[in-house]
Amino acid sequence: MSEAMNVTEVIRQLECEWDLDGFFGRLRDGVLDATALKRTKKLVKSIRFGRAKLIDRRLVSLLWFIPVFMEWQRERVHEVSGELDRLERAIRYFQDLLQDVLGLP
Repeated sequence: MSEAMNVTEVIRQLECEWDLDGFFGRLRDGVLDATALKRTKKLVKSIRFGRAKLIDRRLVSLLWFIPVFMEWQRERVHEVSGELDRLERAIRYFQDLLQDVLGLP
């Protein structure tokens, strides 16, 4: 992901997942959509910064908030589908993945 065009496209796709019909938008309603989850995992996993010293601020904001937001949705997911085990696995997946993508402090 070295070209600005790729960063722009990843940001656009992540923003779509945060929209009402995207993975995070549906999760806000308590729906843990398996297809959207798979798509979002694939997108985040595709991010590679190589030797970049700076990362687009918007991209970082879309990424770092993922596990926090997902944790906040526990009650809604429990009420709507009861799929807390799947949600917990997804949260852990994104925590680990973001460590790989963004690195540790």
